[in-house]
Amino acid sequence: MGALAAAVGLVIDDAIVVLENIVLHRDAGQSRFQAIQSALRELTVPLIGSTITPIVVFLPLDLDDRRDGQLLRALAVTMTVALLTSLFLALSWTPTLSQYLVRRKDTAEEAATSEGGPDFAALLAAEENICLVFLGGS
Repeated sequence: MGALAAAVGLVIDDAIVVLENIVLHRDAGQSRFQAIQSALRELTVPLIGSTITPIVVFLPLDLDDRRDGQLLRALAVTMTVALLTSLFLALSWTPTLSQYLVRRKDTAEEAATSEGGPDFAALLAAEENICLVFLGGS
């Protein structure tokens, strides 16, 4: 459990980096498929390197046969499996989902305004009023 808690930031980081780069390419005007290809072409080697680095750091814990090493072996194995799974999902599952879910920024804004999307100023004003009521302000 400790290894999973320590790996949370590293695990989430891979998917966030891939998704941000795909969105960057989509906003630059590329089609969905082109944006995914460009993002993966740019990020595959750096992602593999940034994932392998912590694995190499934890590798000596897995190879140590002393009592301390045996206690930390579960940590090392859990971190390694979590990081490799994160890398695999970031390079396969995230791009696949973004093919269906990521839209160009201007397209999303046009769709929201043409469909009578939410008026964010009105939503913000309503939220402020609710906060004032619950916090006792006037």
